[in-house]
Amino acid sequence: MTEEIDVLIEGSGDDGLMRTAARGAARRVAGNLHVLFEEEMGENCDRAKSHLVVRDRLVEVHRRGAVKTDLIFREDEVTRTAYETPDLSFSLEVHTKKLSIRRTDERIEIHIRYALFSGGGHIRDAEVRMVLSGSFLL
Repeated sequence: MTEEIDVLIEGSGDDGLMRTAARGAARRVAGNLHVLFEEEMGENCDRAKSHLVVRDRLVEVHRRGAVKTDLIFREDEVTRTAYETPDLSFSLEVHTKKLSIRRTDERIEIHIRYALFSGGGHIRDAEVRMVLSGSFLL
């Protein structure tokens, strides 16, 4: 069964602040929460379809559209992915420093601190907070 929920994503990094608020379609698959939603990417207001997967100690963010990438956040681990836009493509290493997932009544709060590297060089440190809310999450 799929239910609508609210998705709020706020992030900060070396390049400033970002905020996304959207309605998403949520469902549970094998005990994991899957949320599909659309978000604007960058100054040109290009759109991307995002698929968020929340597991016990793991968060996945899959984007398709203006940006194509598959980010996996697991505390104290390094994951590798490709990051593609219409203009460029490169490999990324995601160093997840902190991941917390808090579940309360009708709400899931996710906080991630991470660093991005490419070609052995540090790109940026970043922090993101996600709030998923709706009666489906009880």
